[in-house]
Amino acid sequence: MADGIEWREPHKVAWPTVVPGTGYVGTEVSTVSWAPGGHQLAFIEHQYTASAFSSGDLFSLKTHDLITGKSQTILSDQRIGSRALCWAPEEAIMVEVLIEEMSKTN
Repeated sequence: MADGIEWREPHKVAWPTVVPGTGYVGTEVSTVSWAPGGHQLAFIEHQYTASAFSSGDLFSLKTHDLITGKSQTILSDQRIGSRALCWAPEEAIMVEVLIEEMSKTN
């Protein structure tokens, strides 16, 4: 047992969910990262429309506390990327955000 967590069997801590009526047809969980203290996981949940990675997709940054068993949505935005996620030493979360290049006008 370390810090109140006893690991005997595998535990499901994050799973994709599709909320009816939202227009999304599927969900996947990706880019999982352990917090430095080892008590939390951060992950990206990707809710997609009929075709994966379309402009209507929604990405959510979520955390799951392994001691309490509670999950929390930190940020939901179409601009969150699904590849880059990490914890800073002080347990702040850094996530990729996609920024559209502004068109230049003369």
